[in-house]
Amino acid sequence: MVEEHCGGVVRRVLLVDSSGEQVTAACRFLDHLADRGSSPHTICAYAYDLRRLFTYLAAEGVD
Repeated sequence: MVEEHCGGVVRRVLLVDSSGEQVTAACRFLDHLADRGSSPHTICAYAYDLRRLFTYLAAEGVD
């Protein structure tokens, strides 16, 4: 997970895989939340949950 800050406030969150590549669908969803004015805390919480989901799926062998 990569956070972009502006003035100490999270403005954008990117979800990246183990090779550092963006997880496109997740990043588009997080960008959508930012574009509609969601709280930075909400965006970070969704990113954290998505990261946990993708970690679980990888451990289970699901792409």
